[in-house]
Amino acid sequence: MKISFLLYIKKILLLAIIVFSAAFSYAQVIQLGSGTSINSITTASPVNTYYRRQVFQIVYTAAEIQAAGVTAANTLSQLGFYVTNQPLYAIPGYTIKIKNTTNIDVSVSLGTTGWTTVKNAFTYAPSAGGYDMIIFDTPFNWDGISNIGVEICWSQIQPNWDASGQCRI
Repeated sequence: MKISFLLYIKKILLLAIIVFSAAFSYAQVIQLGSGTSINSITTASPVNTYYRRQVFQIVYTAAEIQAAGVTAANTLSQLGFYVTNQPLYAIPGYTIKIKNTTNIDVSVSLGTTGWTTVKNAFTYAPSAGGYDMIIFDTPFNWDGISNIGVEICWSQIQPNWDASGQCRI
């Protein structure tokens, strides 16, 4: 009885490993933009702490995403930035929200409705020298047609602001 139960558990674990391996083998990583310019130490960015508290919005157009090789609806599971200079202080309450949008840029606010919180508030201490990827708590389903609005916000930096934190833009 114990042997057959253990054999059954091993088969289930093997099946789970195969399913998870298959799921991860279809993951696609894309880079949007050339990534050669770097924000100044006083310019808002996903890692710059010059402003102690921030709400930062970005729009990635469907054309940009499709040009990078994603040609149909897809599930987004992480987002990252190439950090060149880490901020002096950890960033508290770092939250990421995403939504499908018709906006082509952020010259007009993306509004306060329709957002999916993909990364719940956490203390973010990015590392410099490469892409710092943030894995979502809740994946986002992109429809393959709309532009994508991203909102990154955080709580007040403690003990003070600091002109640090840079990434490629």
